[in-house]
Amino acid sequence: MKTNSIKSKVLLLIFISISLSFIVLGFYNAQGEYKSQYNAIKQKELDLAFNSAKFINSYLQSKIDIVEAVTNQMPTEESELNVNNQNIYYWGHYQVSLLIYI
Repeated sequence: MKTNSIKSKVLLLIFISISLSFIVLGFYNAQGEYKSQYNAIKQKELDLAFNSAKFINSYLQSKIDIVEAVTNQMPTEESELNVNNQNIYYWGHYQVSLLIYI
């Protein structure tokens, strides 16, 4: 069979077109797989950031609640705000130590 025959030229053209189509399909498949994995990882990172922010927010809110509870228990009159007032010392000492350990 001659290399210049029509049959060999058609077979060569079909082989090249099929090879090119498989290369293009493989490229698009790999690109789609990469994009899907990238989006999955991106979503996991966003979920992790959201959960971390939620945890930090609840932690700081608990600290704010403790400080507000301490201020609500403090006497409002300035005459009661002194070192000799045992109610302030013991209650405040307990809440401050609780605030430090939490």
